[in-house]
Amino acid sequence: MIILAALCLQADILNSINARNINKTSEVVLDQTIGIIEKNQKDEQDMIQSLKEDYIVRAKTVAYILDAKPEAERDTEELQKIAELMSIDEIHLFNTSGTIYSGTVPLYYGYNFGSGEQIAYFKPMLKDKSLTMCQDVTPNTSEGKQMMYAMTWNEAGTYMVQVGIEPVRLLEEVKKNEMDSVVSNMPMYEGMKLYVADPESGKIYGATDEEDVGKTLDDIGIPKNKIVQDEIVTTSLNIQGARHQCVFEKSGDYVVGVTFAIAADNESNLVAILLVAVYLLGAAAGILTLVNRVLKANREKKEQFAVLASMPEIYHSMHLIRLDENSVMEYSGTKEECKLYSKILRINLTEDSYRVLNWEENEESTGKKKIPGSTEKLSELLKVLENPENIPPDDLEKYQKQTAFDYLRNHLDEDHKRISVTYRRKENEKYKVVTMEVIPADDYTTENRAGFLYVKG
Repeated sequence: MIILAALCLQADILNSINARNINKTSEVVLDQTIGIIEKNQKDEQDMIQSLKEDYIVRAKTVAYILDAKPEAERDTEELQKIAELMSIDEIHLFNTSGTIYSGTVPLYYGYNFGSGEQIAYFKPMLKDKSLTMCQDVTPNTSEGKQMMYAMTWNEAGTYMVQVGIEPVRLLEEVKKNEMDSVVSNMPMYEGMKLYVADPESGKIYGATDEEDVGKTLDDIGIPKNKIVQDEIVTTSLNIQGARHQCVFEKSGDYVVGVTFAIAADNESNLVAILLVAVYLLGAAAGILTLVNRVLKANREKKEQFAVLASMPEIYHSMHLIRLDENSVMEYSGTKEECKLYSKILRINLTEDSYRVLNWEENEESTGKKKIPGSTEKLSELLKVLENPENIPPDDLEKYQKQTAFDYLRNHLDEDHKRISVTYRRKENEKYKVVTMEVIPADDYTTENRAGFLYVKG
């Protein structure tokens, strides 16, 4: 009897507290729901922006590759290889009048900026060759596929390069974050319902009861003119034959509402509100983790593409840095053909220094083994390398001239292009041809003469 009395007393207390705090509880759920919706929208926009930046970098990189390898411009098979290498789905080349004349999809040849609304998005580029543009996810003109396109001019301004990517991951995340999916999957306890609707038309985008999606607020007994205000609206309404306490708030492009059946079991409601809070916090944590991973991966890709873009002129080839082996590979148009540089240095002519990125072992000409990551004086290295005992007299004068600091600085300051020195070097009592190349880095200035030095052969 005592236990029963205690339970009854506890039930009465809970019912009394819940009755007095229905509005407060509803406002808490309302704020949590609005917070998740706003965060989902922001995360989605952040992801879209990150992908746009990534795709613009890829478009510029393809333009660099084609400038360095002009024979690939009208070679569909070679363009398809480049697309595969850059992890993109399509490459299209537009002439100066805005018409597709080459690319990986011959079906699209002849399409121009006047062919449809999607492709017309890039019209401003005809007037301003400094522009780079990227679209949101849009059905393409020819087939209606959901695509993202990025476009840039090549260096000479003779044609435009467009890359197309089908953003599968983004489309999946958008689908997961659609209002009807988010709201309908939220666990609710007896008597409580959530609604997300358009403030202008009253059309319901998401609801705890899926059968309400697509209806209007007026259809289910919630007068739109009463609840769509600039401030939180608290009212009592008869919804679908039952009396409800309601709280609505306008947030951005949506009006969000929580309804609470007055006749509902308040003890069950208390348990459910805790479940909703746990779900919302878990969902927010999961989305945050996903976005952080995507942003980290795009930053790493941008860094890799920046390295590619800094070396467009070396033998009309592309260079890939293999971080696991501290080496640089030269890609010459086929997957099979790769050449390895024996020395790769990060140099600074202003500071007279170099840092070893890769150094072939058993190097006899310098007198000691170089360890990747070590830093020394560049002038001392060049002096050691020009030993007359190792370079024939016919080549020595050219080598000394083209590796002198003044020559290197003046050439790079004026032309900002690579310097290539080819000479013979004695190794194991035989002469072999060696090529040394100096390339300015992206951050090269007369105050900070930074670059790369490569030795091949």
